[in-house]
Amino acid sequence: MLLLLAACGPKPADTDTGFPLDVFEEDAEEASVAWLEEGILLTVPDGREPVAFGIAETRGDCGWASCWTGEDCLNGYNYDDHELKYCHPVQPGRTLLSYGGNISDLAVGEETAFVGPNFATVVTYYLRYADETCEVWGPDVAYFAELNCILR
Repeated sequence: MLLLLAACGPKPADTDTGFPLDVFEEDAEEASVAWLEEGILLTVPDGREPVAFGIAETRGDCGWASCWTGEDCLNGYNYDDHELKYCHPVQPGRTLLSYGGNISDLAVGEETAFVGPNFATVVTYYLRYADETCEVWGPDVAYFAELNCILR
């Protein structure tokens, strides 16, 4: 019984960042996103130089408002006749965007307006590199079609 409990316990964490070790694979070839308890973790493998990360709610029930696209690096979001257009600066390695940022004054590169992991299946991601190439992945890659990115 003790063995079973130990296997179900918390996963060991990286001593430098505190993130679970299985969130980032050192030999990964593609960028990845993990929806953690505290925020969205973008991981970009070594060898690529990312400069911008966008995220757009492209599926699901968007409730009383239109889907949140204010962090898409592309179209932005119109709220009360104010255009909200954010794009997260990123670097190689890991970038954590904390949940629950204020849509009117979002701290780009540090927080996201998304409020939790329940959005993980309804968003599409955009990642631009220093060499001006880009990639998109998620349930609706057509949302970013005009950017001519690599589709995953």
